[in-house]
Amino acid sequence: MSGNYSGVFVAMVTPFNEKGELDEAALTSLVDFLVGKKVDGIYAAGTTGEGLLMTVGQRKRLAEICRDRCNKNTKLIVHVGDNSIENVRELASHAKDTGVDAIAAVPGSYYKPDEDAVRHYYSMVSSFVDLPLFIYHIPPMTGVQIKPETAVEMMEEHSGITGIKDSSGDFRNLLQLISMKPKDRTVFCGSDDFLLAGLVSGMDGCVSGYSNPFPESYVHLYKLFKDNELGKALAIQSRISEMRSLLTSPPVQPIKEALKMRGIDAGFVKPPLRRMTEKEIQKLKRNLKTRGAA
Repeated sequence: MSGNYSGVFVAMVTPFNEKGELDEAALTSLVDFLVGKKVDGIYAAGTTGEGLLMTVGQRKRLAEICRDRCNKNTKLIVHVGDNSIENVRELASHAKDTGVDAIAAVPGSYYKPDEDAVRHYYSMVSSFVDLPLFIYHIPPMTGVQIKPETAVEMMEEHSGITGIKDSSGDFRNLLQLISMKPKDRTVFCGSDDFLLAGLVSGMDGCVSGYSNPFPESYVHLYKLFKDNELGKALAIQSRISEMRSLLTSPPVQPIKEALKMRGIDAGFVKPPLRRMTEKEIQKLKRNLKTRGAA
């Protein structure tokens, strides 16, 4: 099972209120903002979206709101990965019923499954529902390294596995995936610093959490790449890398604060993630303003 998955997908943050509940009004506004910036797709409930910190009910409601607000030009990929295979099945089934375009899943992480276990896991997930499935490879978070040849073999063995989101941070790993993948499968990069280099090397697009506050830059870079204006694209890449460096610590909340600086209420993070101090927020504002982004 394949499809046309390419371009800029935003790994969307999830707005929560101060009690850790889903802020549905803020979520609706955020999806509308991203769709209005003409991103190619939204990736919901991933790492930046705090998917693994949410209840199953919250993840389902998130998928429903995203599906309701995404238009026909904006694909929706919902991450259903979880350490409980029963939760994965339930979330995948709900995603299918909700009408999302595709699902993605990290392998279970706590017990560090070996290669045979990873193969079995993705075989199971791909059998749960008739939806395109993306392998979500993020070893810095899961501790599970999926070799490029293993990922490609799984794509070849299971028609439902459409592609992979590679957030390994290893450019050689990304290059191997690009060179080895079947022609009708997709390789997305989750490492923003590799965006232009990856596109030039043949990857299909990006799934970026740091694009939330500045989707225009990513959409612009992708258009410049498609128009073969690589010099101009390189200048945008440099700006993207610079902006990304300001949003890394503490996890997720700086992205939400940057959105707030643009007038988009992105809410708060859920524990055990922490909010930024007022001193940290003011420093971020100064840094963004100095770079013309706030």
